[in-house]
Amino acid sequence: MDDVFLKLVNLSISASWLILAVLVLRVVLKKAPKWVMPLLWGVVALRLVCLFSIESALSLIPSAETIPSEIVTETREPVLYEQATLDIVTNPTLPSAAEVPVGVSRQQAQVDFNIYSILWLAGMAALLVHALVSAGKLKGKLATAILLRDNIYESEFVDSPFVFGVVKPNIYLPMHMDEGTAAYVIAHECAHLARRDHWWKVLGYLVLALHWFNPLVWVAYILFCRDIELACDEKVVKGLDGAARADYSQALLSCAAPKRAVAACPLAFGEGNIKTRVKSALHYKKPAFWVAAAAVLAVVIMAVCFLTNPRSERGSLVWAQKLNAADVASIELYVPAEGEARQYKKLDTEEMAQAVELINSSRGTYIEKPETVYAGLPVWFLLTMDDGTVHAVGSVVGHYLIIDGDTFDADVENQAEWENYVLKGDSASPIDMADRLSYALYGMTTGVYTLGEAVFEDSVWETSYEETFANTKSTPELWLSSALGTDMTGILYGTVTAARGYSYRFSEWEEIDLTVSNFDWLFRSASGEDWNGTSAAKLRRENVRAWRGTRTAEDDNATAPLERYLRWDELAAMDQWLLLQQKDGSLYLVMGYRSGGLPYSGAHPYRWIVRLNGGATELTRADLNGDGIEEVISYTGTSTQKPYRLRVSDQSGEELWSAELGLAHAGWSSYFLYRDSVKTALLCYEPTMYQGEASYSYRLFLLSGSETTTLAENSVSFSINPDSKDPWPAEAQKFADEVNRLLDQSELLFSTLNGELHCYGDDAVIRCTDPSESDGSRTLMSADLDNDGRAERIVCKNTFGVYELCIIDDNGEEMMRERMSEGDVYLLCRENGRDMLLLYHLIKGKYQGRSSYYGYYYGLYTYDGGSCHVVENANAGIYLNPTDGQNGEWGKAEEVFAARVNALIAQSEFLVAWQDGELILTSEVQRWYCVSPKTIRVAMDDTTIYIDRKSWDFAEQYPSLKGFEDIGTAGNYFVAFGSLGKKNDLYVVFNAIDGTLLKTFPGNNLIWQGNDLSTAVYSYRSDVYALNGTKLAALELASGEEISGLAFAPDGVSIIATVSGKSGERKVTVTREGSA
Repeated sequence: MDDVFLKLVNLSISASWLILAVLVLRVVLKKAPKWVMPLLWGVVALRLVCLFSIESALSLIPSAETIPSEIVTETREPVLYEQATLDIVTNPTLPSAAEVPVGVSRQQAQVDFNIYSILWLAGMAALLVHALVSAGKLKGKLATAILLRDNIYESEFVDSPFVFGVVKPNIYLPMHMDEGTAAYVIAHECAHLARRDHWWKVLGYLVLALHWFNPLVWVAYILFCRDIELACDEKVVKGLDGAARADYSQALLSCAAPKRAVAACPLAFGEGNIKTRVKSALHYKKPAFWVAAAAVLAVVIMAVCFLTNPRSERGSLVWAQKLNAADVASIELYVPAEGEARQYKKLDTEEMAQAVELINSSRGTYIEKPETVYAGLPVWFLLTMDDGTVHAVGSVVGHYLIIDGDTFDADVENQAEWENYVLKGDSASPIDMADRLSYALYGMTTGVYTLGEAVFEDSVWETSYEETFANTKSTPELWLSSALGTDMTGILYGTVTAARGYSYRFSEWEEIDLTVSNFDWLFRSASGEDWNGTSAAKLRRENVRAWRGTRTAEDDNATAPLERYLRWDELAAMDQWLLLQQKDGSLYLVMGYRSGGLPYSGAHPYRWIVRLNGGATELTRADLNGDGIEEVISYTGTSTQKPYRLRVSDQSGEELWSAELGLAHAGWSSYFLYRDSVKTALLCYEPTMYQGEASYSYRLFLLSGSETTTLAENSVSFSINPDSKDPWPAEAQKFADEVNRLLDQSELLFSTLNGELHCYGDDAVIRCTDPSESDGSRTLMSADLDNDGRAERIVCKNTFGVYELCIIDDNGEEMMRERMSEGDVYLLCRENGRDMLLLYHLIKGKYQGRSSYYGYYYGLYTYDGGSCHVVENANAGIYLNPTDGQNGEWGKAEEVFAARVNALIAQSEFLVAWQDGELILTSEVQRWYCVSPKTIRVAMDDTTIYIDRKSWDFAEQYPSLKGFEDIGTAGNYFVAFGSLGKKNDLYVVFNAIDGTLLKTFPGNNLIWQGNDLSTAVYSYRSDVYALNGTKLAALELASGEEISGLAFAPDGVSIIATVSGKSGERKVTVTREGSA
């Protein structure tokens, strides 16, 4: 109810300006026709009740929202009151509750506003009850009235004539009124009926009841009642001569009604200011036509100026237009679509001034729902202000302007200047550039987030969060992405069972406000206890932003009736999604049902609240540069998306320093926060072991701007081969003692040692020790490999830098230990209902120093009775040199071998692999299919292209990429294309010989002759280009025209461009020399 009253108060305040204007206009239009004044009061009433209003530059209303809505949607930490909550603050985007539990606290302003809402309801009810009671009493008195004729009655209880009734109005006269006076009275009351005043006065009273708290509305209603009487007087007297007007005035005096309280009815003949009415009747003169026309024009102008709201320029656009170069600390240019070496430039002082001048010229129409924004070549400025705040301003060159996430349809002339920046980059972009841009635009980093620990789950449901995801092949993920300028969109990807998978799509993430009271109610567990490591109160206290996800109708999982789903498909039926962002940058995904928890009655609207991994998560804060201000230490990334990155930024978010840490062996590292009585510093400790050699190092350092200052560092190298005479030499122990003294004064920030993730606050203890004291074990999976009905653990161990695969039974006994070699791939194969270990081995090399060859082996193993049994195995080999007669081509035997291997791999789950000196712990099984070495495997999956065992995901470079649609060949090249929106495609060219990426570019209508890709041409906007980037022609296109097709002319040299528009198609010939 608070938000309803707030809306009404703001309407009342904005209407007050109109009432004041009407009061002035009543004086100015004193000689205007009297029927004009009720029209003005009608405009006032419309302003008081109309919930919607268009914006206009002509509006004279200072503000449409004088009292901000935040007064009832405040989300700051509340003040506790020793009373029950008076009422829930309803957020229309979320389910409401009948009442809020005792103990939920409110801000003082909210409590006050709630009291005002109750007083408003009480006042409105009092006025309505008063009107109904008065009308009822009057109707009772009129029951004995005598009908004279038609709808005219006489009654002994009537002192002054009036009209009574809304649906069937009647005229009531005093008893024994003389005929002359009665004639004038009846003419006056008939004028009321003709003007429908018996309706307008009731409606006016209802508006007064709504806005009874506004004294100006009382003034308006009283004057409205007077003005409708004057208008009826005028309607009667304009047909009378002077003597008759005097008689009419005498009738007014004789029927003057005593002053009474304001009422909705009746319409009394003797109401209003009798003196004014008599004076008006006696001195009536027909207004000149121009006076009447001017009065009508005044009403129209008044409506235009006061029924509209002031045009609210987007704050982002106003900021851009008023940006002062003196307030800008730095500007970074980012052109993600350009080649890596030309994506970025940090502008100098002169260039910054030019960029600010361009930003100042920003203009355009705000697009509230920018789904129509098509992809073009984006150019971005990332501005860091002197106060540390960060802003993003960009252009989809040729049409759209994006300022801090707001999209504007800008004019082409303004946008043309942005195109000059496309080729101004001079270096590769910083690794965090896309993340920083995403955060400036959307308030969070887009990318991949894995679903982590469930901090809350509703106990009403039979299956838990852990059970639901127990049989998944891969960790469920939330993909957050965004097209240029559009709201954040997301795809939640997960696998409900081992055999089935779902993709849950959202049309958009809509940012919403969460109030204190409904937050506590919505996220309250059924038992009222604290959740796993957090609570509703903590989430609410730390929450800074919230988004709601909506499902698309095209997804069958989103539209199918809930009853169709079995219990293991409950995730597919979920249709209530929220994202909560905390002060430390961490994200929580809330999953539930709009139906309130069906099919289980009593279920909570939200079933699970899950902590997301992979976003920018704050670890702690510390002063690392000695300036007295703490820097923010956080990390980003997931093991499935890209290496983890530890970062230090100032409190505005600008990155000061960062480092990558990987779960793969070469990326193992640990960082600590070192403190002593003088300083706080960062400590990096990296114990690297590779192919029998160990290299341990540490570095203690401070930050100085974006540079680092080393305080201490040391390193030691030694052999850890099994046959080493001294695998832990004295200098290694001395190094360990030195490092451990530093570790004693340090707190762990982030570590990926031994392929395990540990971060600040999880109590992990890391020491520098003899590597033989810790085997670095890692459990990969559990499976029943001996067919005894109990699962064995499959473990990867690191012993002296050598990886071994071990199988350990349920008693802890080791059943198998096998040293991993280069080229080994281990998978868990499930064929014919049996769990089996599949080893697939591929090795490349030289034979007698002259012939390159590929060697293949596979073995399928079980461990019945505790010993290894070979179910089947085979090997194959192939030479690549033409002199050996094979030239890399499969023979029949190799085809049979490959077919069997691939059939086994297709029934397997990946465990671990050792390839190119690296331990691989996560992979898709398709990567290991057995193919001819002469065959390059090409595949695509959404925004990712796979060439053999390499992959390229283009989603980050091209955020608007919808996905790849096809891959074709042209001689020694692969060409893939995907959609960047309605106007452009993305083309990607690979070398088909070695699988290397050669070129990416946006455009349309790519064609080439035969298998010769060097002849390729394509269009981009109004231009035609050769594949090497040479512009062949710039076509003159009319408004609405576009290049819809390209074809080679019969001469094989010229190109015929088809231009389509509203008026049809036309052909334009383009030559290789560039003329058109």
